[in-house]
Amino acid sequence: MELLVGNNELLVITRASERLRRLELSCRNVDTFACDLSDSDQLSDMDWEELRFGKYHVLINNAAGQATGDFLDGSLGSDSLLREITLNLAVPCLLARLLASGRDP
Repeated sequence: MELLVGNNELLVITRASERLRRLELSCRNVDTFACDLSDSDQLSDMDWEELRFGKYHVLINNAAGQATGDFLDGSLGSDSLLREITLNLAVPCLLARLLASGRDP
């Protein structure tokens, strides 16, 4: 919560919308957005304009996932592997680019 000291603005993106509501009510300089960052449909439908990336200066990525199964024997399905790559690599890169450019995608 030290990030909330001063004029810092914090954007929290998570799947748990009830936790977001509680956080937003308890902190004046927190913006929240409910989205499952591992779900490509939700990423496509996300209202990027609402996020106003230009006012944020730091990105802390706390979203991560790990698919289970064996890569070589095929028990790790393609869908699981693609979700893991999207969440752990593509999403942080996309968010960092949007933050650095101060604009919407």
